[in-house]
Amino acid sequence: MNTQENSTSTTEFSQDNQDKGLLIDVGGHRLFYRTSGEGSPTVIIELGTGASHEIYGLLEEGISKFTRVVVYDRAGLGQSEPGSVPTDGPEVATQLHTLLQKAGIPGPYILVGHSFGGIYIRHFAARFVDEVAGLVFVDSSHPEQNKRVAAGIRLSTNLLFKVIGTPGIGKPLLKSVYKGMQKDLQNLQPENLAQFRANMKSPKHIQGVAGEYKVIGTALAQTTNLRPLGDIPIVVFSATLPKGSFIKSWHVLQGEIAALSTNSTHFKVDGAKHFTLISYPEYVKLIVESVQKLVLDYREKANSK
Repeated sequence: MNTQENSTSTTEFSQDNQDKGLLIDVGGHRLFYRTSGEGSPTVIIELGTGASHEIYGLLEEGISKFTRVVVYDRAGLGQSEPGSVPTDGPEVATQLHTLLQKAGIPGPYILVGHSFGGIYIRHFAARFVDEVAGLVFVDSSHPEQNKRVAAGIRLSTNLLFKVIGTPGIGKPLLKSVYKGMQKDLQNLQPENLAQFRANMKSPKHIQGVAGEYKVIGTALAQTTNLRPLGDIPIVVFSATLPKGSFIKSWHVLQGEIAALSTNSTHFKVDGAKHFTLISYPEYVKLIVESVQKLVLDYREKANSK
């Protein structure tokens, strides 16, 4: 299949609030997060632009069987409160780190970034490198994607970035984007899909999405100058659909992400699309297995010291 290349701000956990999640202040606003599973290193799931934690439910469930996993919503998205500053790359990394520290969730961390989440985990690794045990990029964005992917895709993406926050235009456009996403998310747990659909209708969430799109260009530019990842273990998963010139350009960029580390593995997942990678059980299983290998490798190395 593969080609290789209403919660409180307290940090006290019961089984009940571990299931439902909590809100914690990260400096003027509160972010939603939830933990499940036990063990170290802790896995953090960083969502794509405009998403919310519910669509990563299958990943969360799978990873929780062998270690602790954290899902959360960035400022303004899902169940998190809006922030007062733009959520560019360094800001997202800082807010996530603050959340983890205030919640009493120590490193080391393995970060899983889907889509634009891949940009954010690179910033986290750059700022908190000593706390990072591994990175998993799931069809991740690339800092030069808007310059180097096929022209038609580039044009439509740049247009989306510019108008998503425009009154009268952005909301209908966003609904159209979400409608396409839902076709690929239909295998998610019903309760998660229902909550995600509710988020899509939430004015707060829509405004949060618009805020992220406004600074996407900035976040991409900030990532260009980040240093390589040395020998940090990384795994890259790339979609192979839709076929055509876009996917060829995309795979070149995906290979460059894999080349950021001297200790990397790249899987081009046959038949997978950008969102089915995180919602189809057969693809999720591949990602979960790779995360588990990173976890076990880290534990073995730590125990041998």
